[in-house]
Amino acid sequence: MPTLFRYESIILVAAILLLGTNFTYKLSSFLKLYSKRDHDDAINAGIWEVERKPVAFAFDSGLYYDFNASQAWGALVPGDGLIYVGDQHEPFMVSMFHQLRCLNVMRDQLTKPRAQREEQPARHCMNYIRQMILCRGDTNLDPYQYPSNIHPVEPHPVRRCLDWNAVYDAVEKNQRPEFKAWAESGAVDGQPSVSM
Repeated sequence: MPTLFRYESIILVAAILLLGTNFTYKLSSFLKLYSKRDHDDAINAGIWEVERKPVAFAFDSGLYYDFNASQAWGALVPGDGLIYVGDQHEPFMVSMFHQLRCLNVMRDQLTKPRAQREEQPARHCMNYIRQMILCRGDTNLDPYQYPSNIHPVEPHPVRRCLDWNAVYDAVEKNQRPEFKAWAESGAVDGQPSVSM
């Protein structure tokens, strides 16, 4: 019996140590995220400040970004969406571009025959997009089209958004050589924006 008690004690101590380590990590991450010290702390917390003015965004039918428009979808993400920050020029992916890349990954997987699909990248992207939707919690009201398709409520609404072109401009300044090659490839930004 003493050996069973000893194993239980070891497992209990290991579990307490793991919980303590997990708690310490979560607490330090939380404090880092919500502290507003200097610029490097903001970068460590995952914040890249880009001033973005409100713009009008008119929903379109998605003709340009068709399911099979691989080149158009790929052109949405310049330089793999990476920026380089801090004294060490550490690479980070801008969340907007991570989301666009994930949409492209899911689109690409859906265009392939089922036997050729790669489940892991699509699974990551589905979860990432889900988390970003929940994180941003957009409460704008979308028009609802009744199943009868009679008299849809505003099929092409205009929404007030933050200017995504400002993010493209900031990325261009951050990664000049990489962004120049991307721009010269004929890529265009997603949608034209109109200042409000």
